[in-house]
Amino acid sequence: MNRNIIQAVFLISGIFLFSCSQKQEQERPNTFAPKVVETKGYLVPKDSVTEPKIILADKPAIVKAGNPKVVPTNTNIHLAGKPKIVLDGKARVITPGQDTFLLPKTVPVIDSPFVAGIPEVVIAKDAYVKDQNPEGFSSFSKLQGLKHDVIGCMLQDKSGNLWFGTSGGVSKYDGKSFTHFTEKEGLSNNTV
Repeated sequence: MNRNIIQAVFLISGIFLFSCSQKQEQERPNTFAPKVVETKGYLVPKDSVTEPKIILADKPAIVKAGNPKVVPTNTNIHLAGKPKIVLDGKARVITPGQDTFLLPKTVPVIDSPFVAGIPEVVIAKDAYVKDQNPEGFSSFSKLQGLKHDVIGCMLQDKSGNLWFGTSGGVSKYDGKSFTHFTEKEGLSNNTV
């Protein structure tokens, strides 16, 4: 048993001695070092070079800056002040035909029948999409079939049709085509 312990101690100490050697530093060539070149100078004769012109410097002038101009920010903020209380008073009953209020003027209605024309139907071209369009936005203009580019109002009806009030009348878009309504079809004015 003693012999096994002695062998184990020698084995462990041998492994310890061989594993604890100093690490040798590897030499790497310095690839980023500058290239050293021996120079051979040339002395320029004094008579081949003109003398430099010497200009004496003046004393520096001291300019006083003065006070800086203060520009206020947030000039659009104003105090609201105290609220003004307006008493409503008693309600006044106004009856037409009494006390300087005239009766309404009766104007007879003149019926003028009008035969409406058939609206123009234009098959819509694909909606315009910009090349760089991260939000997936598309639009319609005259090139896609609208009557006019200036749109004053828009509405979606219960059937899902889009109605555009333009400077060229009213246009209905059903997803496939534009139907245009103008003064010819019975509108009182093309500007809607």
